[in-house]
Formats: sequence, structure tokens, C-alpha cells
Amino acid sequence: MSAPAIATRGLTKFYEGRVVVRELDWEVPVGSACALLGPNGAGKSTTLRLVLGFTPPSSGETRILGADPWELPPLVRARVGYVAEKPILPPWMRVDRLIAFHASLYPRWDRALARELGATFALQGGRRVGELSKGQNRALMLLLALCQCPELLILDEPASGLDVAARRTFLGLLADYLAGGERTLVLSSHQLTDVERLVTDVAILREGRLIEHRSLDELKDTIRQVRLPIGAADQLTARLPAGSVLVREDSGRGSLLTLRLEEPLERCLDGLPSDQIEAHGLPLEEIYLALTSASLR
Repeated sequence: MSAPAIATRGLTKFYEGRVVVRELDWEVPVGSACALLGPNGAGKSTTLRLVLGFTPPSSGETRILGADPWELPPLVRARVGYVAEKPILPPWMRVDRLIAFHASLYPRWDRALARELGATFALQGGRRVGELSKGQNRALMLLLALCQCPELLILDEPASGLDVAARRTFLGLLADYLAGGERTLVLSSHQLTDVERLVTDVAILREGRLIEHRSLDELKDTIRQVRLPIGAADQLTARLPAGSVLVREDSGRGSLLTLRLEEPLERCLDGLPSDQIEAHGLPLEEIYLALTSASLR
């Protein structure tokens, strides 16, 4: 089997005595599309910078495309595309000169795609980067990352600043990217509706710790919501393992439970009044909110 696109073991980072990433064990298989989610300050951007070798770890180790990120030769580094959360492009450089400079660095640069994306995002070659709007700056960063044709694409809040039309175009571009062979995507974003359309796997950070990492399909099978009478909810809660009830809301209509289950829901509900039970799955956004709120308790 090939090495994972990303693998960390015990990865930890301190900033001024504060733990930002805590003993992170994380693997992203080649060919997967993984969402890295978490509240602001959870350590997502720091994790990505550690993985890329832009920030030194306090302890632990990382492998990216099977190699130490601090020792990547240029040809291997060229196989990794990255869009940072904050603008990092030189403001004094003209758009066309910046694109030409990047084209000279990457052996697999796609010139036709660069022209197409430049037109799609209305990027005027003669303008300086510092004159671009936030959305145009973001679009230019996406162009530079996609046109190098990377095997591993790491995006940190890539749709920030894009309007609705540009965001839809961007989602189409990512879908095309993933359809292009054994390519791997790591995407950190708060736009969970967009994320849900693209990813195969979900990793969730909370206060620097990995609290969940599994396939999206498995996550949707595991996290379920059930409405039932309060008495039946008490019975169900008593028979489930500790930590199974992520959220409970009692009202005049009964109890609404959001559950984390490692066995089929039907088995858990056996013996309870089935005609008074409503059960359904949840979208990724609701699953994320349930898991992160439960981790605070």
C-alpha cells in the first residue's frame, strides 16, 4: 500500500506556553477528500502549517507524500498546492507577471487552465496584486494552486471573499480536480454546505485535539437524531453507553436526542414505542454543531 498523503504522530505545537495543537494522530489517505473542521482557534491553520513544514512542531512528527516536510526536495514540493487563510501574494507584483513566475516553477503547469481561470474570475493581467479586491485576490491564489496540477491540494478557507457565483465556480473546479486521478484534497472551511458536496472524510478539531475522524458516510450513519416521549427518552439514555447522547432538548412534544451510536439505531430502540418515535439523519452542519458542543461539556 502507498503511504498516506498526510500522516502525523503525536504532533504538538506550543505558542507562548499555550498548547495550540495537542498530540495529533491524523492520516489522510491518497485519493481522499478530507474536511478539516473546527471552531475559530481550534488549531486548523496551525495544523496545516505544521503539515506543510512552514511552522516547526514542538514535538511529534509529520509525513507529507511520504517525506519529512522539512526536507522536501523541490520536485516533491511542487506536487503540493496550498492556499493560505490570509493573503500571502506580493502586492507590488502585476497579475500576469506573478502567473508567469509561478509557471516557471512548476513542471506540470497548465497554461490553458490558467488562461481559462483568469477569464472566469475576471483577473486583469496588468493590475497589481495590491489593487485586487479580496475576492479577486482569493481567486488568484486558487488559480496559482490549481494550475500547478498538484497531487495534494491543501486549502485553508479558500472560498472566503468569493461571491455566490464565484463560489459555485470554485466548487466545480474542485470537483474537476478530484476527478482527475489519484489526487488528494484537504479542505478547511466554515462553509459546511459546500464542504458536504465534495469530501469523503471529515476530521474535527476542538481546542487542538482531534475529536472525530471518519468517513462522511460513516459519520452520517453514526450521528442520528430521534424524537420520542420523555419517558422513553429516559429509558433510551439509561441503556446507552456514556457519551452517546450529544444533545438533549425536552419540550411539550417530548425529547429530541442527537445520538452518537456505534450500533444500528433500530437495535437501540428495541422495546420502545415505535409508533411514537421519529428518527432521521442529519446534514454535516448539524452533525458538526452537535459534536463540537458536546465536546465542551
